[in-house]
Amino acid sequence: MWTANLVVRKKRVHTRRGGNQLKCQTKVLPALSSQSRKQKSSAQGRPYCEVPTMQAVEKMPEDQVRTLVTELLPALSEARMSAAHSKLQHNLLSIETSEAASKAEVEREMTRREVQVLQAITLLLHSAHIQTPKG
Repeated sequence: MWTANLVVRKKRVHTRRGGNQLKCQTKVLPALSSQSRKQKSSAQGRPYCEVPTMQAVEKMPEDQVRTLVTELLPALSEARMSAAHSKLQHNLLSIETSEAASKAEVEREMTRREVQVLQAITLLLHSAHIQTPKG
């Protein structure tokens, strides 16, 4: 389940016809309480507003719904790109982890063989009653 909240930054834009139009910019934020989001947005000096609820969207005129959808599409594509990037990072880290585990297993096996050789040499020296010179 997606736990991030989609918020929209409202901005007044001067249109070519000489009027003012309210333009919204979308941004995906981690799930925060409404109070902490207000504190964060006011601290940054940027006003954020929640995306309308389903009930509000159902009551909107069709042109406003189309406008809202066109404003939300960039956020959707950004969220998808971010998810794809995270998935790629996860896959690369999984490969790297697998390779590191294989390398560690090879090194462990080499160490085990070295210990076996040293133990065999020690047994040979003891069985032949040869004492190593003390130096």
